[in-house]
Amino acid sequence: TLIGFIVGIIAILSALSIFQSNRSRNLLKEQVIAQLNSELNSKNLESRDFLAKLIKSQLKDIEKLSKEKFDLEFKSNQENLKNVENQLQQTKNHIVLFYY
Repeated sequence: TLIGFIVGIIAILSALSIFQSNRSRNLLKEQVIAQLNSELNSKNLESRDFLAKLIKSQLKDIEKLSKEKFDLEFKSNQENLKNVENQLQQTKNHIVLFYY
C-alpha cells in the first residue's frame, strides 16, 4: 500500500506538472498574440500615417501641376485674345482705308 500511495502521489504531481505546463504555455501564447497584435496595430498606424503623407504630397503635386496648366492656358488665351484684337484693329484700319 505504501508503494501505491507513492505511485499515487507521483501521478498527482505529474498531472499537476502537466496542468501547470499547459497553463504556462497558454499564458505565453496569449502574451505573444497580444504583443503581435500590438505590433500589428502600431505598424498599421505607421502605414496609415505614411499613406496620408504620401497622398497629401501627391495632392500638392497635382494642385501645383493644375495651377501651372491653368496659368499656361490663361496666358495662351490672353495671347489669342490680343491676336484677335490686333486682327480686328487691322480689319478696321483696312475698312477705313478702303472707304476713305
